[in-house]
Amino acid sequence: MSTTVVHVVPQLTRGGGGRAVLNCACALSEVEAPVASRLVSLRSADPRMSAEAAACGIRLLDAPGPEALRSELETADVVQVAFWNSPELLELLDHHLPPCRSIHIPRLCIH
Repeated sequence: MSTTVVHVVPQLTRGGGGRAVLNCACALSEVEAPVASRLVSLRSADPRMSAEAAACGIRLLDAPGPEALRSELETADVVQVAFWNSPELLELLDHHLPPCRSIHIPRLCIH
């Protein structure tokens, strides 16, 4: 039986949190342990990044509605949230995150 990790990002883009989440999901797909990664982009994903996710065999839930998002999170073994300040992510964390095992990874600031 595999462990399902759902990676949530405000928007799957070519840089920042989107790139970090996709890199993490792709790396997990190469591990011999049974880990199934899925990605959730709360806003519409960059088409190039959608293609990269597909090339890694990562399923992407792109700009889901509330019911689809809730279903995705409820079926996950672990929900990894890449925190970048966005209205969609704050709404999810404040009101719509179902009971789940979650990891919140803050944006790192390097000066």
